[in-house]
Amino acid sequence: MTPARTDGWDRFAERYARMKKEYGWCAPQNLAEASGPFLARYARQSGGSDRPLLVDLGTGGGEALLELSNHLRLDDWQVIGVDIGARFLSQAKENVRPHIPGFGAVRTDLSGGFPFADGSVDAIVSSGLTGDYLEDIPYVLAETSRVLRPGGIAAINGHFLPDRIMGPLNTLPFSYRSLTRFTAYAIPDRRGPYGETLSISSRIAILYTQMVLMKGHPQKDL
Repeated sequence: MTPARTDGWDRFAERYARMKKEYGWCAPQNLAEASGPFLARYARQSGGSDRPLLVDLGTGGGEALLELSNHLRLDDWQVIGVDIGARFLSQAKENVRPHIPGFGAVRTDLSGGFPFADGSVDAIVSSGLTGDYLEDIPYVLAETSRVLRPGGIAAINGHFLPDRIMGPLNTLPFSYRSLTRFTAYAIPDRRGPYGETLSISSRIAILYTQMVLMKGHPQKDL
């Protein structure tokens, strides 16, 4: 796996936050709506005294976790956000800890392997990890399978076509509920100092593919 490009992520963090506020950013919301019911059911069925472990890969400012908190009680989970950018993790701690006091943050380059032992994670969420940061979809799926417990849930979206993941999915012990394409955000026309239109078209849409997976039930719908 080629190491991720680390240059510029901290410089990009502030601009990224401003962009999301200005243009809107529905990828975390879509991810939370799709995965929330499955994660809630998993938490109810897991039982035991230990809280299940939820990991947000490429957490950014913690947007996916904030959206998830509208759909399930994250106090019932151990929650860790992972990102390559120190400034992103600072934003995540500032945004998430008022809602999830036990939120933990880990800075690492995920291209060197996900920083968790085999079968140690109950759920993975990731909004924009693939395509934004890691372009090797088979690698992401293989590492997700490695660290998930049997029956664990993964909800991932990113810039990739569904056809790119069907082959890798068929080789791993996953079932998948659906692969959905949606618009992450749209940028309206911008005007220059004299009122001139700067954008080429009226809207620029960024399309995402979203998948919800369960480990240990190959080729069955969730």
